[in-house]
Amino acid sequence: MKTSTHTMEKWKKDFSGKLLIFFFISLVMMLPALMAFDAPGSEESIVTKIFSYSIMLYPITFGISAGLAWLLYTTKQHKLAHIISKLPIINIVVVLIGLGLLIIVCKGKFVCPL
Repeated sequence: MKTSTHTMEKWKKDFSGKLLIFFFISLVMMLPALMAFDAPGSEESIVTKIFSYSIMLYPITFGISAGLAWLLYTTKQHKLAHIISKLPIINIVVVLIGLGLLIIVCKGKFVCPL
């Protein structure tokens, strides 16, 4: 019993520190996402919207998945907590896809006919 309590305390300590670091990094990353709409016509580009909104939604997705994972972990549903904690990876994949589309298809411009 002592081992699981020690593991829980270590997990909470590690998780809290990582949560704060990723939260502040994601807030800084939101600024360039907002500036993506500065170019005339960029607000109508689907690729720009996908890229920007996925960056803007990352802190929300991260916070919700972190909170749910923590709740599930405390109720001893470890497998489901592990799956829920991986949900922000979807945002990262969408950001990378959007960035790839912006670089390859739109030739680095936020105004794209796609």
